[in-house]
Amino acid sequence: RVEGGVGEGGVVGGFKSIGAAVAAATEGSVVRVPAGVYRERLVLDKPITLVAADDDGPVEIVHTTTAPYENTILAMAPSGKTVTIQGIKIRHNSPSVASNYAVRVDSGRLRLVKCEVSSETGTGVGTEGGSVSLESSNVMACARHGVALFPGLDALSASTPKSIILGCEIKNNGLSGVYVRGADQEATISRCEIANNRQYGVAASGGGLLNVDGCTKLKSNGKGAVQEEQGGSVDIYKECAQQ
Repeated sequence: RVEGGVGEGGVVGGFKSIGAAVAAATEGSVVRVPAGVYRERLVLDKPITLVAADDDGPVEIVHTTTAPYENTILAMAPSGKTVTIQGIKIRHNSPSVASNYAVRVDSGRLRLVKCEVSSETGTGVGTEGGSVSLESSNVMACARHGVALFPGLDALSASTPKSIILGCEIKNNGLSGVYVRGADQEATISRCEIANNRQYGVAASGGGLLNVDGCTKLKSNGKGAVQEEQGGSVDIYKECAQQ
């Protein structure tokens, strides 16, 4: 059962799935999810908060399918709006050739706070037009990149806000820890540990820009700490970023 805070005053109602609670929620609502494993796929198209309830155990959302191009979480809030997910484990398995993410952001901004993300078949967190704020979260054991930032189809007509990766662990992924591609794609990485990824710790291509502060640890990545190609740039600063 999912308890969803719907509307003003934190009104709580009972729902049979997280998706049902999300469908009932209005802009600005908080959906509180009790402990358990939820086998469903969520499309978050309005600015709400999805948070693990502080009760007797973890919350895990799992989507395993034989259908391609299905993410566990698809965030597509309107431009300038933010969806927040807090304290939830997100698992994924879908046999896609491209756009294979556990969490995909197509528009708006997604905040992932104290979450754990993994994909058995693809990338943990990916953007294709939106932006992400990844805070105190773990992205581990993904088949491809840990985090991948790409422009959307309308990249020539609209700029994308900068993504932020703060205080995270990004480890043991099949390609690079963080990968950015596209001239409108920029991210700041601060106070993270990016380690034991099979390719690079951080990689920028096609004009993408990564700003990495001095408190971020890049270690034991298979092909090295940094890759820059095709006009991509990785700027590493000696100082810690100001919070």
